[in-house]
Amino acid sequence: MPPDYKADQYPAAFNAWIGFRNLVDIVLANDLVTYVVFCLAYFETPESISFQIVLSYIIGIFLCVFTLWAKTDAYRVVKDFAWCMFTWYTLFR
Repeated sequence: MPPDYKADQYPAAFNAWIGFRNLVDIVLANDLVTYVVFCLAYFETPESISFQIVLSYIIGIFLCVFTLWAKTDAYRVVKDFAWCMFTWYTLFR
């Protein structure tokens, strides 16, 4: 928020919406990072290398890269309208 923002000058619903948006932005931006950190924390070097292990590593790396691409592309295309549509759908369905 800008430095001259005063919460008491706006309706409570607007302030709640701003708080919700800040929380959602934090969660959506960090869920992939959290998953990658979780994978790195529990990473173990396999004792023997087989085709199945190599394939699972390749698929895992592909899924992480694909998720990163999907999140950045969705944010580029939809931007703020996604939150409005989702909120209206969940409130009034």
